[in-house]
Amino acid sequence: MNIVLDTSAAFEIVLFRPEREKILEEISKANIVLAPDLFYSEAGNVVWKMYRFEKKKLSDYELALHSVINLIDEFHSSESLWEKAFQLACETELTVYDCIYLQLARESKAKLFSMDKKLNRKALEIGITVLF
Repeated sequence: MNIVLDTSAAFEIVLFRPEREKILEEISKANIVLAPDLFYSEAGNVVWKMYRFEKKKLSDYELALHSVINLIDEFHSSESLWEKAFQLACETELTVYDCIYLQLARESKAKLFSMDKKLNRKALEIGITVLF
């Protein structure tokens, strides 16, 4: 089983949120955990926001960011995904960002792992299996 992991699910793990154990269990069953390369920017932005509002030691946030990035086994270029993701966004009324995850799941025959209910609902509507 291949998994496409989005940032919402990844941060559930790193921030020790309620669904952490379930997500880790599913990830441990995966052959490979995938994400588009925009995952770097999304994860960085989440951690930057945390730093901005919490004002703890920068090194703690850098560690969190590395922990999230290290959950991914293989990153895929958005360059190869964006065009079909754009078309999918127009069909589903999701953002192109979200549709890049969907397109990666579709092309990789992977299951989507996200905490985003709207994204999961749309994924199911277009035939992508979700794990949450």
